[in-house]
Amino acid sequence: MKKIPEVGMGVTYGYGSDRYPATIIEISKNGKQITIQDDTAVPGENFDYYGNQNYSITQNPNGSTRTYTFRKRGIWVQKGSARAIGFLTIGSRDKYSDPSF
Repeated sequence: MKKIPEVGMGVTYGYGSDRYPATIIEISKNGKQITIQDDTAVPGENFDYYGNQNYSITQNPNGSTRTYTFRKRGIWVQKGSARAIGFLTIGSRDKYSDPSF
């Protein structure tokens, strides 16, 4: 089921197994374009890069922004890209850095 984006809703975007939290800050009138802004993720209690990556995530009004468009194939793709490079999940925020790189 596709989540309908709303301003203020959390998202997770990433590449490979790495994930980054962000917040929707703008939606086009037709709902097919969203702008997201990076959140701040601070390592939580008992954080361990190799075994227990837990973060406290908060909105960052100064975070970098990127724009995604909804494509006919039913996926969000970063604006300007001809194809999906990475992923975008609407409705949750998550942070993870793959320690094997």
